[in-house]
Amino acid sequence: MRFQRLTFLAGAALALIAAPRVTRAQQAGFATAVGVAYDSIRAQPMAGAQVQLEGTTRVVVADEGGHFRIDSIPPGMHRLIVAHPVLDSIGIHLVSPPHNFAAGESATFQMVTPSPGRLVELLCPAARRALGPAALFGRVRYADSDDPATDARVSLVWYE
Repeated sequence: MRFQRLTFLAGAALALIAAPRVTRAQQAGFATAVGVAYDSIRAQPMAGAQVQLEGTTRVVVADEGGHFRIDSIPPGMHRLIVAHPVLDSIGIHLVSPPHNFAAGESATFQMVTPSPGRLVELLCPAARRALGPAALFGRVRYADSDDPATDARVSLVWYE
């Protein structure tokens, strides 16, 4: 099975990112985005996640609780993009829906990975899911160069 990188957009049935809650900020002329990045796969905040305002150089790093704040956002349509090693290892992108930031606005975002069960539903064909509710996610890389090992075969053996 060839591994595909998925981009998750909130909104429809996935509900990965809650709709932003909007309040008025004190800063006139620019907007602010505040929120939390959370890893539902490991059930913990995504400490150290990089949160970027798409198409700009505005990047912040989430604290140990996954909290982030991006200020000085110019008014207009923008999306937030989260980068974190756990997202790389399972091959997904975490992206907010477009939000129309207004001057003086402060919008709150919850950037959350899909649950393990939802990932299995999205990445595994129904025939394979019928064999059991499990999946192994990751990447295989060459130790010397850290390049992807494109022709690698992975086996999983377990005992009960």
